[in-house]
Amino acid sequence: KKRVTKEEWEALGLEKRTDYENLRRVFERISGSKRHFDAKDLEAVFKTVGYAFAKKTEYGMNEAEDIIWEHDEECDGCIEWEVFVTAYIRSRHDATGKEPRRLYYLIEFMICDKDGCGTMSEDECAEVLFNRFGPSALASEETKHLFQAAGAKSDNLTYHQFQHILDHFEGKNKTDDKSSKPKKR
Repeated sequence: KKRVTKEEWEALGLEKRTDYENLRRVFERISGSKRHFDAKDLEAVFKTVGYAFAKKTEYGMNEAEDIIWEHDEECDGCIEWEVFVTAYIRSRHDATGKEPRRLYYLIEFMICDKDGCGTMSEDECAEVLFNRFGPSALASEETKHLFQAAGAKSDNLTYHQFQHILDHFEGKNKTDDKSSKPKKR
């Protein structure tokens, strides 16, 4: 494989070569040898990580199809490399909580699950929490309790457990600014 240049990863909006390499590895695991992936590819990945995706969402499609729909800029039922990277960056830097998170969570998990066995370590999860929510996410007793409540062992956090922990922190960090809510008349 040729080594990616700084210009290539910066053109995609990535900060480091390792970001590019991690995202490329995950994209190739999802897509196989194709230049894109579709809902069937996501369904296979969900099965690999032991996640029981919703068979029908509020939009009448399964969860994998719904995730594709959230990011499918070409409306062709697929996610291409550039869209994949853009979706990751947008979710990673989203402070509003309005960007779709499901694909982002899966990517973060797969970045840590380097061997593809469907688990990650507590340390790897802690690194994700630190990068996303800062040092306070690791300093609290609540975080330790979350790991225990999720049934996590130090070396085998499942995707479902990881998702549960991230959901907790996403919900905790949403602002409750009542002044921005419409007032009742």
